[in-house]
Formats: sequence, structure tokens, C-alpha cells
Amino acid sequence: MGSQKEAMRVDDNVTMGFYDDGTSGVKNSLLHSSSANIFSTAITNAAVLLTVDQLQALVTGRDATKIFLAANAGDINLKDPFNNKTPDLTPQAGAPALSGAKFEGKPADAFFDKVAYLGAIDPANDWTKAQWVAWDSIAVTQ
Repeated sequence: MGSQKEAMRVDDNVTMGFYDDGTSGVKNSLLHSSSANIFSTAITNAAVLLTVDQLQALVTGRDATKIFLAANAGDINLKDPFNNKTPDLTPQAGAPALSGAKFEGKPADAFFDKVAYLGAIDPANDWTKAQWVAWDSIAVTQ
């Protein structure tokens, strides 16, 4: 969240190919950019394997990831995501992160817990509140 340039940048066609064939992905997540650009590529010396629109279709379709522009960052509805010292990424009532996860392909493996929420924060059991989590590296003690 809060990316100043774009939420997702793909730098080469090899990486783009892995994304296109499903080898890699940004699954069950939220992407936000502070600029109007959600996606970009740095490919300048070859034909681009996927256009920005095709990449966005894969991310929001196949990968079940939701995107947000700067104008509606609050629509993500997380408790306090931009607090740099102690962020609280807990989804609030009505947050889009509370539902929409898909477990197809590799994420369908029994290794993964099948949950309804998007992202890494379980609204009922927020691991970022554990004692070992340190947001402020200056305050970390051994």
C-alpha cells in the first residue's frame, strides 16, 4: 500500500512469462498505488509479452487481487495502515479484504489454509499483534 509510482512493476519478459503462465502471481491480495498507475513495465528493448491491461486482467481475475487508486485508498478500510510506527492492518467491518479469496491451482494444495479473507491478516487472529513483531526497528531488542 502507498506505493508512490505503481503498485506492481514487471521488469522483463521472463518474469512476465512466469506471471502469464501462472508460475507466479499476486494472489488473494490488495494492491494500492498513490499515483494513477497501478501496473507498469520496464521492458523497452523488446515487444512486451503482456500489456498493462492484460496484466491487470490476470491480477484481478485469475489471482483474485483487488486494486485501489490513490483517490480511494480509504476504501481498503484497514484500521490504521499508514501508521509507520505501529500500523494496524486489521480489516474493518465492510472491508473488501474480508472476502473474495480464491484457492485454485497451486493455492488449492492442502498446505494452504482455505480462508475467505484477502491478504495476510486474519481479522479474527491478527499475527502482527504478536510479541515478536517489531514495526520500529529502533525499538527491537535481542
